[in-house]
Amino acid sequence: MTATLGGRAPVAFRPEVAAGLPTPRRPAEIVGGDGHDVLTAGPLSWTTPDAM
Repeated sequence: MTATLGGRAPVAFRPEVAAGLPTPRRPAEIVGGDGHDVLTAGPLSWTTPDAM
């Protein structure tokens, strides 16, 4: 990895933290679809393990 970075130090960046979201977050699952549906079909049913 050092060779690909050209001797520079990597920087950790977490977009959810930069956006002000809490971490860690509760897990969520897509119900009734898959990742393609999330991108093309619009809203789906989302659930968390607590709701099951």
